[in-house]
Amino acid sequence: MSWLSSRGKVEMTRICTLFVLAGLLGIPAFSQTENRVIGTIEATIDNIEGTWYVIASGEPANEKTTAMWMDRGSGLALAVVSGFDSPAVTFTRREGAATMEPISGTVIAISFLFSRNETERVIEFPTGPEDPTTVVFQPNAGDYQDLYALEEGEMTVEEITAVSDGVYRFEGSFSGLLLPLQGSHAVEVTEASFVFDEVRLFGTE
Repeated sequence: MSWLSSRGKVEMTRICTLFVLAGLLGIPAFSQTENRVIGTIEATIDNIEGTWYVIASGEPANEKTTAMWMDRGSGLALAVVSGFDSPAVTFTRREGAATMEPISGTVIAISFLFSRNETERVIEFPTGPEDPTTVVFQPNAGDYQDLYALEEGEMTVEEITAVSDGVYRFEGSFSGLLLPLQGSHAVEVTEASFVFDEVRLFGTE
């Protein structure tokens, strides 16, 4: 994959991350006591271990989450999930901005294609331009220029389970090199795994 196309994939995932955060527009700020953890991402990035939390918040009838999937047609769907380094993360909206963003911390966003007829999927990186599967690491929440994307490595989605109408559960792992949107310093991600218990069809949360 060329460096230009690599940057294009980072930009695409930046848009996917904003899409997930846009689902939070109905909530002024996530409450530290009301956030519900619906998944985790564990990884060692640049030799530093961390855990990121996928969350839901709000009243049950109008709960918002940072884990969604969308029908892509032809039997494929796209899962887009954002994890934060604290389950007590709070969000704000910049003046003039259309989406909300975390006020501090680090973020990992994962997107991957899956078929509703399969139970697992293995993805090799770099992927083709038609495949939006990637992992993006944001060292400083809210800074969408300081991003790293997985461009060399592998992701395995080891479990794809429909748990109820419009809700999927995923388990998987990934590893490889994260390349920056700007600059040339790559960082390694190892021992990375994820469990997403509630990934909901977009528009039903």
